[in-house]
Amino acid sequence: MEKQILELLIGLDTEVKGMRGDVNDLKSETTSLRSEMTGMKTEMRSIKTEMGNMKSEIGSMKTEMGNMKSEIGNMKTEMGGMKSEIGSMKTEMGGMKLEIRNMKTEMGGMKSEIGSMKTEMGSIKTEVGSIKTEVGSMKIGIGSIKFEIVNMKTEMHERFNTVEAKLDGIGGQFELTNELRMNDFDFIDNKVNRLEKEIFIMKSKSKR
Repeated sequence: MEKQILELLIGLDTEVKGMRGDVNDLKSETTSLRSEMTGMKTEMRSIKTEMGNMKSEIGSMKTEMGNMKSEIGNMKTEMGGMKSEIGSMKTEMGGMKLEIRNMKTEMGGMKSEIGSMKTEMGSIKTEVGSIKTEVGSMKIGIGSIKFEIVNMKTEMHERFNTVEAKLDGIGGQFELTNELRMNDFDFIDNKVNRLEKEIFIMKSKSKR
């Protein structure tokens, strides 16, 4: 987009330079016409000086003067057209300048919008990094919990095996058997409660 705008600006600058050249040519031609008119005025003064001695040529001189006046009128008309054309060119250049200013304003808005997008992307990247770090911590915590569960299962099996061995050895001591089983169930219940509490804390952290 910026490249296209730059190309348009270069094209506009080239057209403006071309118009400046045309204006300079018009100025040069106008100067030449003025110089020619000055020479004509000088010649007219000489003719007037010789009029007293050249009465026989007055008729032809009047005809020549009429032609000169007609030419001057044509020159004035042409100069008027040139002035009108120059005015139109100035108006067109004014419109071009306004368009360029609008384009610059639009480009400024685009740059500002891009800057805001970059800032927002930076914030998103930072937030993603924080989430990745938190997820990593959660993975470590989950791994620790899994390890603890494995250990708890191993310990639980060992305790059950111990209870069964005691039951086999003791036989008829029913009350002692019940007490041992109750102690083992209390131990397991405490372990499970503690794990549930740790998992709840980790879930609460992940929702923040």
